[in-house]
Amino acid sequence: MRIDAAATQPSYPPHNPEAPLSAASSRNPFDKPLSPEDQQQVSQLKRRDAEVRAHEAAHAGAAGGLGGSPNYSYQQGPDGRRYAIGGEVQVQLRRGNTPEETIRNAQTVRGAAMAPAQPSAQDRAVAAAAAAMEVEAREEIEKAKAEKAGVTDPLVLAKLETERRQTYGARGHEHVQTACGFCARAVSRYG
Repeated sequence: MRIDAAATQPSYPPHNPEAPLSAASSRNPFDKPLSPEDQQQVSQLKRRDAEVRAHEAAHAGAAGGLGGSPNYSYQQGPDGRRYAIGGEVQVQLRRGNTPEETIRNAQTVRGAAMAPAQPSAQDRAVAAAAAAMEVEAREEIEKAKAEKAGVTDPLVLAKLETERRQTYGARGHEHVQTACGFCARAVSRYG
C-alpha cells in the first residue's frame, strides 16, 4: 500500500495470468513439457500470485473512494505466463475540510492499510501515518471546544490535555453535548 497525494490513478484492464503470452510460449521456450523443477516453480508462482492479488484486493476494497486499483509487478514463469509477485494500491491520505472529515479519512486509510490478513511493514507505516493524522484532527477539535468554553491560556490548555489523556487515554473522549462533564469540571478548576 502506498500513500499518494495525487487523486488520479491509471486504470488498467485486468490481466489473466492463466493466458499465455503467446501461443508458442504455452509450455516453455523450447515447446517441451516442463521439468519437475519448472513445475514446482510454476506452482510457487501461482501461490504467490494468489496471495498478492488477495492482499491488494483487501486494500482496494477497504480504501473505497480514497484508493485506486491495484497495480502489480509480474514475473514470467517457465510456462510463459506472467504471475503477480508484488503489488500496491495507492491511497490518498488527505486532510478533510473539517477535523471530523479528516478523522473519517484517516480511519478509512488506516482500515485499508490493515485490511489484509498479514499487513506488510509498508502497510503498518501507512496505518501509523493515518493514526497520527487522526490524533492531530482530534486535538484540533479539543482545542476548538476549549476555546469555545473560554479557555485560551496555553498553560491551562496543556494542563487540560494532560488531565484528559490521564483520564481517557491517548485516543480522547466523546462529548455528549457542547461541553462534557470532564471539560466542564476542568474549565471550572483551571478557567
